[in-house]
Amino acid sequence: MIKSSLISGAAVLLATACVSTAGAEDLEHFAMSHVRLSTDPSIAVGCGRVSHVTDDSLRDLRRKVVRSGGNTAVLSF
Repeated sequence: MIKSSLISGAAVLLATACVSTAGAEDLEHFAMSHVRLSTDPSIAVGCGRVSHVTDDSLRDLRRKVVRSGGNTAVLSF
């Protein structure tokens, strides 16, 4: 006879194993899709400056913003 607590415990362990295998790249793409880019400095009012990044590609710029810990970027040309 198999105890039901062992079965539910194994199911929870299996579910967490599946969730934890999500790649870091997927999480980075999700974070990159939520980065706000603007040329208007007023969107960053109340935000703390994390870093200064430069790049020619918007995709690479978003990646650098995420990796520096930010979620908003004010663009200047």
